[in-house]
Amino acid sequence: MARRITILGMGPSANERRWDIARYCDGTEIWGLNNGFMSFPLLRDERAFDRWYELHAWNYLRTYEAATLPGGLKIDYWAEINQLGCTVYAGQPLPLVANQTAFPWDDVFRHFGLPVYFLGSPSIMLAHALWEHDQGQTIEYIQSWGIDTSDPAHGQQRASWAFWIARAIERGIKLGGTSCDFMKEHERDDGLRGLREIVAGKIENNRRKGAVDDYLVCSFCTPTEPYQSGMARLAEQCRELGLGFDGVTTEVPEEIREDSHARRAWIVRQKPATILAMLEKHDRPVLWVDADDELIARPSFPECDFGWFKNPELEVLDWSHLQICSFGYAAPTPAGKKWVQQWAQFCNVTNDHRAIQMTWTMLYTRANIHGRYVDVTRHIAGCLKFNPSPDGHRKQTLYF
Repeated sequence: MARRITILGMGPSANERRWDIARYCDGTEIWGLNNGFMSFPLLRDERAFDRWYELHAWNYLRTYEAATLPGGLKIDYWAEINQLGCTVYAGQPLPLVANQTAFPWDDVFRHFGLPVYFLGSPSIMLAHALWEHDQGQTIEYIQSWGIDTSDPAHGQQRASWAFWIARAIERGIKLGGTSCDFMKEHERDDGLRGLREIVAGKIENNRRKGAVDDYLVCSFCTPTEPYQSGMARLAEQCRELGLGFDGVTTEVPEEIREDSHARRAWIVRQKPATILAMLEKHDRPVLWVDADDELIARPSFPECDFGWFKNPELEVLDWSHLQICSFGYAAPTPAGKKWVQQWAQFCNVTNDHRAIQMTWTMLYTRANIHGRYVDVTRHIAGCLKFNPSPDGHRKQTLYF
């Protein structure tokens, strides 16, 4: 199950919710930092934090006074952190903290490459989350409360936080809380005021101009995990997005179950076969989504017979020559069905990815005169999430 994370700081947006902050963090891992346990005594007493970060240098910490309580009593900073009962990520070894682990500086920032850039602990925590996501510990949602960078001491960190938020957006991770509040700031340059809103409005209007919204999402799976639960999740996502969904679950024929080659060949043929069946059954355009992948936003498409997508694996693989994805958006027109039928024929001799590449080569690149075969990659941008495959042929989560 994909992870959901709260990065909890001590700024105004968290402090104003301090007595019911648990409600705002419900269903997420709670990551705290520094002396933040003092701001959220209920979370501290319930040992509700999942992680703690103390990344300051020891030369600074050795003279650090976390706080003085009423009456002049000073808290025992290290004992308080130790009593949180969660893993503590430390920049350098800490005294008296039993469950601490060294922050993996080299692994995290070598992964992202040069320049090594971060300002403030929250940015480091966010980078750590994205690194874990890229290592296969998939994260679907990150929110923050109290990372406001609104005071002079932390104002410099805002650019760094925005930098790492952008890296999260690149990965298709949903963001919440006040994590993106910096984007709400108004333009102060008189000559550019309002331009952002105008550009955004034009992009949205152009994207939806003449667009098709009345389509069906379809999928296929065998009655095995994780595909069955994945297809149930996909159906629920379509319902939430206001889209129709029709999925087919079929057992592999008994006579080929023990023959891995024949079983794989049979599964490959189910994709175009399901699309053709859905076009006939519903007489509506259909969008194929693999049962283990996810639709995270509602795309819309231009009028076309078949919409194909560029292969996102080209962004992360240097050995693939396949230009397009092994699925698409098809209309119930003769030309749309022709594309899928041609694809189905090639699936008799090769896998679905190469088969649709052959179809693209034959029907699109030679002469695009028999139908409206359109690259619709930009229409699905930000909408589709490809999860790693259980058989290991795709180990990374990819996004459109």
